Amino acid sequence: MSAEEVSWEDLALRVEEKVRRRIYSSLPRGGVRDFSVTVYVDRDDDGRIVVDVDAEFNAHPGVDVDLEGLISEAVEEALKEADLILMRRRLRPE
Repeated sequence: MSAEEVSWEDLALRVEEKVRRRIYSSLPRGGVRDFSVTVYVDRDDDGRIVVDVDAEFNAHPGVDVDLEGLISEAVEEALKEADLILMRRRLRPE
């Protein structure tokens, strides 16, 4: 595994954890039934680093929350953190 792949794996894990924390902290304890998050880090055809997040979850019945809105907010926050990490590593322009 190359150093770049290790760095990307670390980035993917950080993004995944950020999404997970945001979702779980926004709901009552035990409010999440099923949760799945997948993070892909790769380069596009122009050589730019691309971070893609796919997240979905189900809340227990009775938990009144906008699931899509919460997922969007969590992913947006995680992608902002990914951008900051990439900028610090000088892998993305500021």
